[in-house]
Amino acid sequence: MEELINRIESHLLEFKREMPAPDALAKELVAFSNTKGGKIVIGVLDKTREIFGIDITQDIEEYVMNVSSNNCHPIISPLVEFYTIEGKTICVIEIFPGKLKPYFVTKKGAEKGVYIRIGSTNRIAEASWINELSRQSRNITYDRLEVVEATIDDFDLQKINFYQRRKNEKLGTPLEEISPEYLEKIGLLKRFNGHKIPTIGGLLLMGKNPQQMTSLPRAVVKCARFKGKEKGIFIDQAVIEDCLYEQIDNTVRFIAKNIRLGGIIKGLLRHDIYEYPMEVLREAITNAIVHRDYFLADSKAVYVAIFDDRIEITSPGLLPIGVEIENLGKQQKTRNPLIARMLFEMDYFDEWGQGINKMKALMKENNLPEPVFNEEIDEFKVALYGPGEDFMRKEVIG
Repeated sequence: MEELINRIESHLLEFKREMPAPDALAKELVAFSNTKGGKIVIGVLDKTREIFGIDITQDIEEYVMNVSSNNCHPIISPLVEFYTIEGKTICVIEIFPGKLKPYFVTKKGAEKGVYIRIGSTNRIAEASWINELSRQSRNITYDRLEVVEATIDDFDLQKINFYQRRKNEKLGTPLEEISPEYLEKIGLLKRFNGHKIPTIGGLLLMGKNPQQMTSLPRAVVKCARFKGKEKGIFIDQAVIEDCLYEQIDNTVRFIAKNIRLGGIIKGLLRHDIYEYPMEVLREAITNAIVHRDYFLADSKAVYVAIFDDRIEITSPGLLPIGVEIENLGKQQKTRNPLIARMLFEMDYFDEWGQGINKMKALMKENNLPEPVFNEEIDEFKVALYGPGEDFMRKEVIG
């Protein structure tokens, strides 16, 4: 419990000095239920972590349950527990991710009473977010949604042929005639109002110009090499567009161009070596592109920032429900199963969930710190720290 109290407020944790009024508590419960769940600690001051405790003469558990059932819709079922610290009682309300989203504060209604948890704040959900929560409750992944403004002509035949060849090389599957029936079978098309409409995942993987779609303008990777160890002066930058597998390849090329290259002598031959293991960089970029939240692709890109001492890769969206920083590499869950499957078939992605562990092992083999993972507001970030000025001091090129 002391470890919990020493944490900072986040999308998973809120501190309250005293029990909120019914509507205020309902707002907290709704926001946590609509996102990844979390805990509300009552009786602890946020800024100082001073323990005030709660009034145990009232039936706290009954109060919370009444608010959960009378002030929230659908009904929310939190877990209420009590702990004694420094002779004072605190209350911990644990809220689980809801399965009947969107939840809303009853008094405000379904249009104005839906709240989501963004960082350490609760925010009212706009219409697009309410639709997104409804989709989540129906267990429909975003990459399989139809794009009504698109047609079959928005697919690039050469990219589909490339997909077939790569899949054949990896899995030995036969090449098939590229027909609407075939595109529907592999998930690029979806039936909608009697028509076959391209899916979001299909356009991102095989579209001619996926970023031209109104829902996908930021489905890109923005890369920058900065001078020094902070953002400020650009040395190089690029916006990498087109389909997802080309984004992976071209982003890795940008990084390779902007990190140092050294060499080691083995026998009579010189072998080039980068300051970061390229396999780690490729894995990190692939994960960012495969697992990013494409619902946010109207406003957020993947960012790759290269500094003198580290590389930071920031992907829109928090980790999927059920996956936390603590169990990365142990718990596998894919936000975009269509994208993940097709990139696996093209040998770009490992669906077995070994990527994080492989990154850690390769960094260790190269005497570099383990990757640092962090969730910030509504983004996921991985930081890879390099060797700095000690990188093969005498062999560095450029």
